[in-house]
Amino acid sequence: MQALRKFLRKLLRIVAGVLIGGLTLLTGCQGRFIYFPRPYASGEIEEWQRKYRGEIIPYETSAGRQQAYLQRKVRQQGPPERFWLVAGGNAALALELADWLWENGDSRDAFLMIDFPGYGRCEGSPNPSRIHENMLAAVPAAIQKMGFSAAEIQPRMRIFAHSLGCAGTLLAAREFGIRRGILIAPFTSTMDMTSQVLGVNVGFLLWHRFDNKARLHELAGPDAKFIIFHGTADEVIPVAMSRKMKEEMPDLIDLREIPDGFHNDLFDAAKKAMSEAMAEVR
Repeated sequence: MQALRKFLRKLLRIVAGVLIGGLTLLTGCQGRFIYFPRPYASGEIEEWQRKYRGEIIPYETSAGRQQAYLQRKVRQQGPPERFWLVAGGNAALALELADWLWENGDSRDAFLMIDFPGYGRCEGSPNPSRIHENMLAAVPAAIQKMGFSAAEIQPRMRIFAHSLGCAGTLLAAREFGIRRGILIAPFTSTMDMTSQVLGVNVGFLLWHRFDNKARLHELAGPDAKFIIFHGTADEVIPVAMSRKMKEEMPDLIDLREIPDGFHNDLFDAAKKAMSEAMAEVR
């Protein structure tokens, strides 16, 4: 009996060690499962500048030197009709949306395309607080570059974002009072996404916490409107997440499901619908 107790105690210590080691590995490496930063190809930014007369917006945060990108078709005397904060998904770069916006966005609007720290030519590494800081620094830097005041631009601000970019722009929306925009394939929260990726909810272990559902609840109001596009065949973020947000906030969210749409093909599959939606949230 005593030998059995010793064996069980030893077994429990082994199991506990494996569990603690696994949880430590999960918490220490979780950023690698969320972010996929990469640089721009040689000459890519310069080509964008030549093609669209794009303006680089440099600024600094605690993560180091950062760089966003301002794109305008028309540089009128007054402020742009709308000023869009634009961000892509977890493996995307900001300028990958430049062609789409040039072809499908309103020529009177301005688009600020923002990379996360560690992406493109931004220094540092991404996490929620640094992404939040990046958004807060990029916007006033771009407004100053355009030569207008924050009071002139704030009522004109909108968000246009895909996947993880929805989380970053919604953080900015809360800070700048932006209550209208387009969200493409957003998740409810990164905590909920652990169930999708791992098959079990371990959100309580997550350090990289984004809660889009909570941010949208905060932005609700009489003039607020967010149009969500989500593919019914999305293999990364299930459409059920957008349905859940629509169910909870029916007056705030207009959900437009794209039949058989996947996670990364919506810009082509719903091009016309997205362009028209941008006019709806003007």
